[in-house]
Amino acid sequence: MLTENIKKAPFKKGDIIVYLALIILVVTLFLVTLLPQREINGFTVTVGGKTVLYGDFLNNSVKISKVDWVEKIDENTYKIISQSGYNTIKIDWQNKDVVVIETDCGISKECTYMRLKNGDVICVPHQMIISRTGEIPKPVVG
Repeated sequence: MLTENIKKAPFKKGDIIVYLALIILVVTLFLVTLLPQREINGFTVTVGGKTVLYGDFLNNSVKISKVDWVEKIDENTYKIISQSGYNTIKIDWQNKDVVVIETDCGISKECTYMRLKNGDVICVPHQMIISRTGEIPKPVVG
């Protein structure tokens, strides 16, 4: 009799496991969105493991540490030169963001779609990494 009821059950053991996993995933994503956001205070640009440029969003200043690897285009635009090519970055001081606006790597130029606000920018062909520095918790107001 018990085996007949199990066979007629609307859910199988595998179905229940999948539903529980989905519920856990949804609850986890909801909790992550409630965590306080982090405000970026600056950034560093490294090429091949060597830091070539520092940016400070609090003072709106840039310090070039490898002069032969960085070319200043204008006040907010810099060309980062590596042995295998270049990336041109634009700094948005007001929004505390850095965007790759031009590159000579690859056909699809994936790096030009990356922003520092979305996470660290990594250009593998040129070994360039733009990473956040000085992150402090930013309270969520709601």
